[in-house]
Amino acid sequence: PNSNVIEGTANSRFKTNYVATGFLVHDNPVVQTDVTLKTSQVLGLSGNIWSNYDTKTGTLSEVDFGVGYFKPFSEYLAGNVALTHFDFDFGRLPFNDAQNLGVGLSTQNLPVTFGAKVDQIFGDGSSHGRSYALTLGKTFDLTKSFGLESMLGPSGLQFSVGSDVTFNDHYFNPNTGWAYASANVGLSADLGNGWGVNAGFYQQI
Repeated sequence: PNSNVIEGTANSRFKTNYVATGFLVHDNPVVQTDVTLKTSQVLGLSGNIWSNYDTKTGTLSEVDFGVGYFKPFSEYLAGNVALTHFDFDFGRLPFNDAQNLGVGLSTQNLPVTFGAKVDQIFGDGSSHGRSYALTLGKTFDLTKSFGLESMLGPSGLQFSVGSDVTFNDHYFNPNTGWAYASANVGLSADLGNGWGVNAGFYQQI
């Protein structure tokens, strides 16, 4: 692969609410947008800007900036590390910005994807806990099943399912710790020429 290749992607998603890290952030529709630049796996570098638009107040309630590094260890195992700066105004936390350091391992080129991740958050110059997550996912290529090879781009039509179990050790909350699980399903279509569309459902327990 060419180490000089830089790939850019932009996504915008409408969600009925904003659920994260085990609690409900916004109980109303939001629009979440992200822009990512990344190099090929030879360098494994990436940069990302993510935002949450609260449709109820008509404001950006959160803007995050992140940088990451991805490293394949073998054909079937890869690691990653990411540093993210959160800037938010939820009105329910004792701080309005924080930094997060995440380290993870994941499988690749296997029928099912497994992953493990540890996140440590910092804010106001002091630690605000960490979270530990185990993930499981599977993607099905439906392009040939529906005879869409000539209509869609290289990624075609894909259906994905996933789940995770997370232990929240005072992550984003200095007073409590809890465990939660989530499940998600998604359908994405590559429309070609750099465009795509996707829909999904996410449930936290």
